[in-house]
Amino acid sequence: MRPDVDLVTAAKVGLGSMMSTTRANLSVGPPYDVGVYTRDSMRIEQVRLHEGSPLLDRLEDFWQTHLLQVVRELPTVSVELDRA
Repeated sequence: MRPDVDLVTAAKVGLGSMMSTTRANLSVGPPYDVGVYTRDSMRIEQVRLHEGSPLLDRLEDFWQTHLLQVVRELPTVSVELDRA
């Protein structure tokens, strides 16, 4: 993760990664536990997202829709592009 990324964004990326892993590996799945430690706070903020929770459902729908959109916009992978 880049140092200029805030903790909220980093947590979203982490959750997105877990949701993508779930789609690729059926042995992985909710509940998802998220812990965030803010420097010098001496405490960890935690949340557990269970399967079927409204928030997790919204996150999964949003992640899937936008991930596919971004993948469609990636350059096409081909031998010709690799040589350019």
